[in-house]
Amino acid sequence: MQILVRPKATSVTLMDGESNVLTATSNLTLTMYEDGEDQEQLSAVCNPHMDDEAQGALQAVVYSSSNTAVATVDGTTGLVQAKKAGTAKITATATDGSKKAASVNVTVICAPTDITITGPGSVAIGKSVQLSTTVLPVGVAPQAITWSIIQGAAFATISKTGVLSVKSGAAAGQDILVKAALTANPSIAYIFETSTTVPVTSIPTNYGTGTGLLKVPLYQGFVKINAICLPLLALDQLTYTSGNTKVATVDQNGKVTFLTTGTAVITIAARDGSNTKTVITLTITK
Repeated sequence: MQILVRPKATSVTLMDGESNVLTATSNLTLTMYEDGEDQEQLSAVCNPHMDDEAQGALQAVVYSSSNTAVATVDGTTGLVQAKKAGTAKITATATDGSKKAASVNVTVICAPTDITITGPGSVAIGKSVQLSTTVLPVGVAPQAITWSIIQGAAFATISKTGVLSVKSGAAAGQDILVKAALTANPSIAYIFETSTTVPVTSIPTNYGTGTGLLKVPLYQGFVKINAICLPLLALDQLTYTSGNTKVATVDQNGKVTFLTTGTAVITIAARDGSNTKTVITLTITK
């Protein structure tokens, strides 16, 4: 009977599915797709390596993951399975008691499936507004966006960063269709509709126009700011913000809720790029 004697491992070599050697500074990226999970087959050998099949049995390793919520690994085969966006470390450890191991960092990203655009319902003639995009699902890696105008290019432009500008001299009430597409996958796109409008010149409220002062007791609980745009435009062209959310908050319908005594500046601003606003200084007393 032949007795095989093998020294303990002095190191472990970890490789990906294409036999590329992985190290602790390597990064293996897996992508989560809408129709399934990405996976990668790892392999490992103990060094010094012996090619004899029988002796190979003595070179066993066990695989483990530092974050199984992000990526799991079959302890015997080394098959890595992506689970959700995040990072994990996959380690192959020799089972001969030497405690020698090799590891690789795994980053799981989500493949983009959709995109949306957020912006105002109208843009003032001669003004510019910033449009923004949201790429889904949550956790997807940052994506390059390609912007274009598919209707209204004669009187509107869009920058590479999503700044939509309406030329001076354009007529009011003209539709603009803006398209945002993933540069790497143009089939994932969204078309946003807005229109040209005359600029907002003032925002009258029930507590003042341009500036206003309001002093109320805490026990009152809340006030409602009623505002309109002049010339008359849709109310969704306004945004409400509180400069001190520890004292008072405000929703997008103009309801101001008191939280404690103090002062908060409530700003009602036009979204059309005109930069017109009314500022109300709210003082909440005991």
